[in-house]
Amino acid sequence: KQLGVKSIIPIRGSERATLLETIISGASGSILEVGFGYGQNIPVLSRFINKENLFFLELDLERIVATREVQGEFSFINADIMNLPLRDKSVDTVFTSAVLLY
Repeated sequence: KQLGVKSIIPIRGSERATLLETIISGASGSILEVGFGYGQNIPVLSRFINKENLFFLELDLERIVATREVQGEFSFINADIMNLPLRDKSVDTVFTSAVLLY
């Protein structure tokens, strides 16, 4: 796996590509994306990480429904980031992409 110019991700050169490559290259165990929007990162993550180890949290239920229609069944969680319905240490990696901007 390479970072940067010879990206394995077709969106190379972007901050999102760098973020995803970093996560994929260091991933072991489960991954939670907080605020997945419409699931833009799901196709890339699911190419490299087992579906059973991927979790996606979103506050907006309509986005979960729309994403499920396009991406299929994944472990979608409808919740607020300030009140996660997960046990402590139940996921190994947690990340967000652009959520904090809003």
